[in-house]
Amino acid sequence: MSGIWNNFVGLMPDKSILQHSTKYFFFLSLVLSAWTHPKYYHSRLARCLRVPLSLISATWWLCYPFLFLVEPRETKVSANIGNFAWTYVMMTKCLDWGLFSGPQHRRRYVRSSDDSAGAWEAAEKNLKDRLPPSSLIDQVLLQLTSMRGSQFPWGHFSKLNHNSLGCDMLKFLICHIYSLTVLAGLLYMEKLSTTSTIQSFVFLGRNVSLPTLVFMARFMSTPILLTGLCASFEAMNSALAVLAHLTHPLLCRLGFPDVICEFADPVYYPPLFENVFAFNSLSEFWGKTWHQLFRRSFVVLGAFPLGGMTRALGFSTQAQKMAGFVGAFMASGFMHAYPFFLMADPTTSHGNVSRLEIFCVFLCFVVQSLGALIEPILIPLIPKRLGGGRLWTISFLLLTLPLFSMATNKPARLFSIFKPLDEWSIHYLFLPAVLTPIVL
Repeated sequence: MSGIWNNFVGLMPDKSILQHSTKYFFFLSLVLSAWTHPKYYHSRLARCLRVPLSLISATWWLCYPFLFLVEPRETKVSANIGNFAWTYVMMTKCLDWGLFSGPQHRRRYVRSSDDSAGAWEAAEKNLKDRLPPSSLIDQVLLQLTSMRGSQFPWGHFSKLNHNSLGCDMLKFLICHIYSLTVLAGLLYMEKLSTTSTIQSFVFLGRNVSLPTLVFMARFMSTPILLTGLCASFEAMNSALAVLAHLTHPLLCRLGFPDVICEFADPVYYPPLFENVFAFNSLSEFWGKTWHQLFRRSFVVLGAFPLGGMTRALGFSTQAQKMAGFVGAFMASGFMHAYPFFLMADPTTSHGNVSRLEIFCVFLCFVVQSLGALIEPILIPLIPKRLGGGRLWTISFLLLTLPLFSMATNKPARLFSIFKPLDEWSIHYLFLPAVLTPIVL
């Protein structure tokens, strides 16, 4: 990507000028968000400018990480990944707001008098003539701070968190301890592969070279990495739920605006993952068991474009659905592969990320869609006494996910956002693993 950028150096403004322009594109993004409001969605100005502004803003956010790339990349992975996370969220939101979203009618969860139950408020209650002037600010704030699918009542009804404070606290402790243990083990394995002077080990009575042993360890650690990622995200979500339990009553008593109180309401912080062992197919695993934080973005980036393309070409409805399904997983592959471009630094010993490695990460998620498409034929052929659909799903995941996990576990990759084990402090025992690269 840096080489491509250098080809246009003479044709483009100075990079510092482009960096300074970020605030203007952020303002355009806010305008797009405001135009999803039911009162302004069908205005003449919104109809004329929504699509071009959406495409221009999304293109800008796609290039944003490379404008703020921190060198050397091998030692600044945390900053570069942070830029990527910001650009992915803003890019998908701009496309969603400008191309695909209809007017967003706000749904709220209304508690009963005893706070033990409640119900979703119908979207039709929030008509244009009943909206207060401050609702536009509320709309923009909620659209920016939500991933649409987690603690957010827009579109489809979302799950709710009915756990008590003690239950969320216990879940945080369990998930945090497990994710911290997995992270420490993976960092130790990375350190062993880069600093060990021993070239071979005795394994099952044979001398095995260190690179081969590290390869085997990375391959076999895939289930641990998978559950560790589950635990780390769930620990962060549980920490937010605990914080909401503590702050929501106080904010309500102090008379804060409804939008702030709603944002801090613990019912909007449900568990991200279902039971990680309760699945019988790949479709169920990725569509229900695994977290759905980025589901809407995958639909925007992959399912809508590919499904629309097949519809324009005259394919059947079934083919359109299949194309959209594959497109969603292609968008997932893009999201996971794109950060590797930010880590690709050929000037350092460990930072040279090959195109094959990036393609393998992308392919890992694309093949999940292919497996889900063929599983209705294969699962009935597997005897139920052997596990049936669960055996198929576990086997497929163990064979394909190493395409991602082995690339992630290498030095100067994703886990480089964390400090080496010998630099850890007591603070690592209390902060969720997701936060430590940002805070410490």
